[in-house]
Amino acid sequence: MDMYQSQLDDEKEKTKKLIKIIAIVLAVLFVMSICILFYIAYLQKKQFKLYIDGSKINLTSDMVMVKEDDIYVSINDIVGKIGYTMNNGEYKEQYSEDSTKCHLTNKYEAASYIEGSNEIYKTILTNKTSEEEYEYFTIDKPVFLENNRLYTTLEGLGQGCNLAYSYDKSNNTVKIYTLDYLTTYYSKLVPDSKEIIEQEQDDVNTYKNKKAILYDMMVVKNENGKYGVN
Repeated sequence: MDMYQSQLDDEKEKTKKLIKIIAIVLAVLFVMSICILFYIAYLQKKQFKLYIDGSKINLTSDMVMVKEDDIYVSINDIVGKIGYTMNNGEYKEQYSEDSTKCHLTNKYEAASYIEGSNEIYKTILTNKTSEEEYEYFTIDKPVFLENNRLYTTLEGLGQGCNLAYSYDKSNNTVKIYTLDYLTTYYSKLVPDSKEIIEQEQDDVNTYKNKKAILYDMMVVKNENGKYGVN
């Protein structure tokens, strides 16, 4: 009887120890899972994120690059997402096929980028035979070539392609807004500008009017039918 009771006590003790071990293992696993979740959240926060007109963009490995705290964007990879097309060679030498230079075009305007230069130039595209006029802009950092891609900063891209942008360093997020998005958005806030926004899309003058929004201005039409800047 004593032997049976002793064996029973031993079994109970083993069961208690096993329960303690299982409890410890579960507690450790719980703590580890919490740590993993926090680590994943940390990685997601640090991961670079890009939004264009409110939509999240799936980034390729070469699309965005950070150098000395400056954010560079691959012109080759982003151009189609902001309503432009890209061609080798600067605009003044369109048929050179020089991959160290490029010109971007939409329906109304062309912008040229050149490797090693912090100057870009733009011109309005017209069907007129008169000599084209160029505007020159100095951007914050020179364009560079890497992995057969031309890179420029957010400022360089914004200046050349009429974009507004913001960068939130705390969550590593860049938001880019195209001219069409901005004009549509602000036309709802400024009703007097709506007629300007909705004018014929192929009108170059309308395009120029839309660009005023990049300088915190809008062309509006008052009740007397006169146009002005708001």
